[in-house]
Amino acid sequence: MILGVAGGVADNVLAFDLGCEGAIISPATRYRPSAVPHRLRPSLPGEEMTGRARQPGLFFLSILLAAVPFVFALIRAFQTGTDFRYLWMAIAAFIGATLVMVIGKARDQTRNVVLQLSAIAFLTSTLVAGLTGRILGARSITGILVVCVAFGLFSAAGQSLYALSRPREM
Repeated sequence: MILGVAGGVADNVLAFDLGCEGAIISPATRYRPSAVPHRLRPSLPGEEMTGRARQPGLFFLSILLAAVPFVFALIRAFQTGTDFRYLWMAIAAFIGATLVMVIGKARDQTRNVVLQLSAIAFLTSTLVAGLTGRILGARSITGILVVCVAFGLFSAAGQSLYALSRPREM
């Protein structure tokens, strides 16, 4: 049982009604807005003090999207037995997208800022993956471009959805 004073209390709790007659304890049947601003009052049980609620569906989808380049790279490595370039390109794309989102503090931003950071993460992870492929000896510019764009897209999308799935710190 939770006790609250004069408002800002949730269902099925006891509230003190401070009227002219003195303090009367009565059950609160519905939510009454608090006179205290939201950022200053303590949170009620089960209530989060964040701008966005946690979204487990987006979190799961972000993991799936970020894992696609690694799955593709592992398939390629098992097929050839010696070609690990795609694995290094996937790692580079993931690190590039992650660094942009961490430096930009995507968890604390609004959806529009996360969208802008995801565009920068896509460009960064694509360039880093392309440079990694070129350094490791890939010769076909078209092949490098197709693979690094795909890896960059999946890495940036995974990082963006991860940032959107987490509650925003206030």
